[in-house]
Amino acid sequence: VDAVLMPDSLPLRLKHMQALNRLKVTIRHVGSDEESVADVSNLSEEGVYNITCTVRKAGEHRAEVLWNGKPVLSSPLTLTVKPDRIHPPESSLTVTRLPVLVDGHVLIEVVCQDRFGNQITEGGAHQEFDLCLAKRSGANGNGDWVKCVHTIVDMNNGSYEVHFSPTEVGYFEVRLRYQDLDFQPAFVCVVDGVNMELAKQCLEDHGITLKCQLQDGQKVYLSITDRSISLKKFFLGVFPTKLHSWRLNTQLQVLPRGSDRLIIKDERDEVEVLLGATSLAATNPSLACCAIASTLLHSRFAKFGEQGSTFEDRRKYLTTQLNKLHKPRPSQLSLVVNRHHLEVTVGQLQALSTDDWRRPWRITFQGEAGIDCD
Repeated sequence: VDAVLMPDSLPLRLKHMQALNRLKVTIRHVGSDEESVADVSNLSEEGVYNITCTVRKAGEHRAEVLWNGKPVLSSPLTLTVKPDRIHPPESSLTVTRLPVLVDGHVLIEVVCQDRFGNQITEGGAHQEFDLCLAKRSGANGNGDWVKCVHTIVDMNNGSYEVHFSPTEVGYFEVRLRYQDLDFQPAFVCVVDGVNMELAKQCLEDHGITLKCQLQDGQKVYLSITDRSISLKKFFLGVFPTKLHSWRLNTQLQVLPRGSDRLIIKDERDEVEVLLGATSLAATNPSLACCAIASTLLHSRFAKFGEQGSTFEDRRKYLTTQLNKLHKPRPSQLSLVVNRHHLEVTVGQLQALSTDDWRRPWRITFQGEAGIDCD
């Protein structure tokens, strides 16, 4: 930031040893409490002073120039600080289309920031990006880096879209480089719908064990919670030929958020997913990739031949089976008891229906250190 303060009067045109101790410059970011105190040095005996300050936050700032504690004429000055150049270690990659099928389309969103964490607001750097893929050989090993044919779309606001199509099944680390510096890596699991071992490896790489049980003499792979009908119906509509079975996985929970969002949680992390017609977007692609990969299992539609042979017949059959599997269960009834408002409790009990008395109950006693039970 280059700014010049030229007052018409001469309070600053004093000899340098006198003025330097009385001049103070403070720069504040508009919209936050961040404040920086500038260094003031004398350039000449004519009362010209050089003001220097390192500002780490981009945006609008106010520079307050005080002489003996009083503002100098046009103070405060309004300054605009632009972000520094792109710094890949502070920037991010997000895989927004999961899962990825062989010869399918991968979209990676790139959000660029400078070394101080300010988001870049201008484009023009797409010609300096270089994309490589490395196929992981295991949970802790990487394969050789191979350059990948890709297309980059400049959004002209500091963000970019990287498009490419994988040509083989595997678990890949994506590396995007800018001026010899690497962005934080992203990971893509490429499946063909029949590779169970790949899905299992994907889960284990993220610390989630894919458990299995025997049911009706066959192996059943555990994936998403039994409450996630909306997520399951979504996959039935998008990937009906790829699904094998849905069963309970105690390490993953799927909770609704609004009409079009779900939260996928495990013991360590959670991710918000956006359900769409043909895509699933996630704030954390690694966990969403785990949940999806565990569902893209070996197709067993031969069992359902009697129910119909067409694509739509099989989809409807699986949907029907899902609805049978997830019949509504009695929800828990919560009852609050307070000895100072017993009439409220009595009123609640009188309003209960016959079905309510069959439901599981959770009773909370307010304001009680302990309850004696006979």
